[in-house]
Amino acid sequence: MPFASASELKTAQHEILLAVWARLEQARVIDELTKREEYQFWREEFAQGLVCAYDDVNNPLMRVYSDSPGIKITINRELTTTMPSSENIVGGLIKAMSESFANTYYKAKGILPPEPTRPDDSILEREGHS
Repeated sequence: MPFASASELKTAQHEILLAVWARLEQARVIDELTKREEYQFWREEFAQGLVCAYDDVNNPLMRVYSDSPGIKITINRELTTTMPSSENIVGGLIKAMSESFANTYYKAKGILPPEPTRPDDSILEREGHS
């Protein structure tokens, strides 16, 4: 049993509750702030999303974006039928682009935790750990 007493269990549960609350509260604040006019650039970046073009940038093959809650994917059916091995290519693009966009989107929104960061080299040098 991982806990020697009910008190230890309660303490661990409280720590988890606080950690989850902090992450959700951060996500709420990010959402609230990014709705302000001065942060329109943030919303526009996700509204533009990721675009993959075959030959013509103005006629994208695929687009992954978010212009409201959630993530959307649009696929140009005309282009997919004219490409060689289109089913494999489009399937790979959908998977890669949607995973990449979702990961970035949900981290930026504070819903997923950020990647752990490496210690700053300058801090290590100051402490004599070069």
